[in-house]
Amino acid sequence: QESGKLHYTDQLTKWFPDFPNRALAEKITVHHLMTHSSGIGEFWTPETEPEMRQCTIWQQFLPLVYRAGIQFEPGTEAAYSNSNFLLLGVLVEKITGQDYFDVIAQRIYAKAGMQHSGSFPYDCAMKPLAMPLSRDGENGWKEASHGKRGSPTGGGYSNARDILLFSRALKSNAFVSAASLKTITSNQTEGLKDSFGYGYGFITQKNGSEYSYGHGGIARGVNFEFRYFPRLDITLVVFSNQDNGAFDDLRKNMTKLISGER
Repeated sequence: QESGKLHYTDQLTKWFPDFPNRALAEKITVHHLMTHSSGIGEFWTPETEPEMRQCTIWQQFLPLVYRAGIQFEPGTEAAYSNSNFLLLGVLVEKITGQDYFDVIAQRIYAKAGMQHSGSFPYDCAMKPLAMPLSRDGENGWKEASHGKRGSPTGGGYSNARDILLFSRALKSNAFVSAASLKTITSNQTEGLKDSFGYGYGFITQKNGSEYSYGHGGIARGVNFEFRYFPRLDITLVVFSNQDNGAFDDLRKNMTKLISGER
């Protein structure tokens, strides 16, 4: 957007001319993808997981996105769908001519000094990666299965110090201008049906009188939360490599302590 290589108002069909249901697809813009208001259905479901496990690279998920179709009139509702960010990942590759992971490494990790973050293969023996643990009934914990590697929808690795560096780089405009930062961290879904407070890739929320932005991640054996409180200049980071309800209690209680919400 800032370099003029795309615009938030660009139609989906400009970049994906073969997207099904062209009549509705022409109404979808980059803005709708960024805010989960496109209406494109979720490609990642229990029914599609067996097929996903056969894929060797994330770009092979794209046919599943096409198959998920468009579930509601674009721009009228908000519904979180990983399909939106998979399409945005493809869009990044189309615009830059580079591998998505390389773009993120250059434009995010390197700029922020995040030396311990990346989208590594889950069986990468060269890296000290935490094992995702999931409850196995009465048998205790077992390793949760996650395919082969992450994608633009998630599945990356980091640690608390690197996410703090990300937070500092974001607020100091290392990635985008101050004007763009305000846009992407402001609620862009207000007034839509089922609005849940979403900017461009950031969940916005208010606890007591304190506004914050960030994002979390939940999957089998994975719980994560990043949240920044601008007025207080406080960054909250919580990692857990377990399916553990204590994570949610910790996240909520820490948010209350920071914001003073009771």
